[in-house]
Amino acid sequence: MCIPAILGDISDTVLYLDTDVLCLGDISELFTVILAAVPETTLYRAYINKLNVFGFRSTDPYFNSGVLLFNNKFWNESSAYTVLNEKIRQVELSKFILACPDQDLLNLSCKGKVGWLPESYNRIHWHHQGSELNTNPKNIRLVHFIGGTKPWHHLGFHPVYDSFYRKSPWYNGYLHQKPNIDLPFPNPHKRYKQAAKRLFKQGNKKQAWLYY
Repeated sequence: MCIPAILGDISDTVLYLDTDVLCLGDISELFTVILAAVPETTLYRAYINKLNVFGFRSTDPYFNSGVLLFNNKFWNESSAYTVLNEKIRQVELSKFILACPDQDLLNLSCKGKVGWLPESYNRIHWHHQGSELNTNPKNIRLVHFIGGTKPWHHLGFHPVYDSFYRKSPWYNGYLHQKPNIDLPFPNPHKRYKQAAKRLFKQGNKKQAWLYY
């Protein structure tokens, strides 16, 4: 949220990407709006309803903050930071626990000031057949590997991520030992079942049965 204030003197716009976002196509046309994000219609819907205490209606568009394009000039010359500070204070006084603090505060503060982008710029539903991303019939520009299990974990294997990983200078190094970099989860059985479902959708039924 401090990106415009820090980088405003360097660039008019800044594209922020989470570290689990992979670029699959041309994104040059992004750099023409004030604040750009992709509306999320299903994943956070149940939680969004709880934000009505801050004036955020269930019908208001809500975005995932993993892909954001900031118009630094607009942020620094408008009342954006004043509104943001007011929302932070409001949340503190209410003692309401935000599930996604930065994401929720951005949605509350930037309501009505966001340029909406197609889902192809933040494809978060990555648990499907890898062939769909390989052929990319929907022209997906940015795929976002959300969730506790990432494609660099042993249980999070994804063929598209792996194809990029194999081309990286780190492939033959330490990171090649995927089983050694899995994070400890409180419920490993649940993670294996999630991996099995993902493998089924990717068409790898044999490995899916082993994990399930």
